[in-house]
Amino acid sequence: MRANLDFLTLLAAAALLAPPTAFAGQSAATLYALNCMGCHLPPEEAKQRAQPLRGQFAHSETGRIFFISVPAAGKRPLTAAEDAVLMEEILTWKRSCRVILQQAPLVNYSGEKFVK
Repeated sequence: MRANLDFLTLLAAAALLAPPTAFAGQSAATLYALNCMGCHLPPEEAKQRAQPLRGQFAHSETGRIFFISVPAAGKRPLTAAEDAVLMEEILTWKRSCRVILQQAPLVNYSGEKFVK
């Protein structure tokens, strides 16, 4: 009986010391940092640098095309759930980006899972 109580006490202590990500999925910001920031700036840095837009955008008859790709070389592939969380985070940035909304006022980012 005493050994069982000691085991439960040790298990409870380990649970309290474990990092929160051990119990929950990683946040979208963590997924972005681990899988995208090797090539892309984090949103805060992009806002601080505030350079004028350069280059051309790809277009189709339905509007501007956004290319989102995460290289798999040397990194673990994202699960479907992680991919969905990361995609939603990136689309949230696009929905709140005043430059995109000013340049394409007829585009309504109202919660679609994928931009077409």
